[in-house]
Amino acid sequence: MPWKINELLSLLIDGLTLRQASHASGVSLPTALLWRDKLLAVLKHEKFPVLSGEVWVDETYLRVNSEDMIYSHKRGEGKRGLNKDLLQVCCGIDANKRYFALVGGRGTMSTKDAETYYRGRVAPGSIVHSDEGHYGTVFKDCHHFAVKAGSPESKILNKINNFTDQVQRYFKIHLGTDRRYLSAYLHLICFCSQRGCDGYDEKVDGLIKRVWNSDVVFTRNRNS
Repeated sequence: MPWKINELLSLLIDGLTLRQASHASGVSLPTALLWRDKLLAVLKHEKFPVLSGEVWVDETYLRVNSEDMIYSHKRGEGKRGLNKDLLQVCCGIDANKRYFALVGGRGTMSTKDAETYYRGRVAPGSIVHSDEGHYGTVFKDCHHFAVKAGSPESKILNKINNFTDQVQRYFKIHLGTDRRYLSAYLHLICFCSQRGCDGYDEKVDGLIKRVWNSDVVFTRNRNS
């Protein structure tokens, strides 16, 4: 049985849905739900690294429905301007493939939002790439280069654009995620984004061990 749980956890870390991972590992759905909750509980308490060196930042948006369920959001979709149905996700990646993805506020990001959620996430002296916009003085201690979206120079933002696209794809697959657990899922996305990096398999093993040693579980009213 322990090897089946390890297989289940590995599949969940790789981004499979609960039902897919349950079926592939041969673990019953109720048991898989319990272990997914333990995984999320561990991830919820993880801390994002402070990025340094060459850094790329941007934000993406997720839709929140009336039941506080999270769905992907296509850029340019829905209302213009301030939209309280949108939830900000502040993203960053550095040249060492370290990531963060933070839950921000509601609606289109303002300069005040950017200074609140990006402050302290990038080490002073770093080179920061972003699009033009609302970052204010949050990167004043860095070398900040902002480029116009759609310009030839915007190709330098491909790294962060690929990451924000990855966040959107995740929530296209994992439909109707409970907003209370969004932060844990964002940690999971950042974790699995390091796949292929040196030491990744050891990090997966370490995460699985932390899940086994955890006695914390979520209490839920939903079974998916």
